[in-house]
Amino acid sequence: MSFTGLGALGEGYWNGGWVGVTVVGIMIGVLLAILAHFSIRTLEERIFIFLPISMGGIIMGLRIDDWFVPTYLGTSAQLLLMYLAIQYVVRPILFGKSGTGQSAIPDRVAVLGEGGRRFSVIEKS
Repeated sequence: MSFTGLGALGEGYWNGGWVGVTVVGIMIGVLLAILAHFSIRTLEERIFIFLPISMGGIIMGLRIDDWFVPTYLGTSAQLLLMYLAIQYVVRPILFGKSGTGQSAIPDRVAVLGEGGRRFSVIEKS
């Protein structure tokens, strides 16, 4: 006897058939792509204050066997609240009032293409 649930895709099938599986798969893919992009940008800029959000994304990616609503939607709401708290409460406390006037992730990252591969580099200004 096994006590493992069907996971997010199984829940999508239960709630909407194959269309539900497709919708859940697309939502998980978009969500994890957004978190991966955010994590890469913050780590390239060495903004380690947002590292808990990156770790939350990793945990979400590891839990494909868990329920969809609490794992992906609930954790997404928690990560959004954590981002807002870090950006508008913690950063101004640590860096003074200038912490809220700047973007969380500066646009100084350039991508160079070479031979079909893309390498991320930080421009020196």
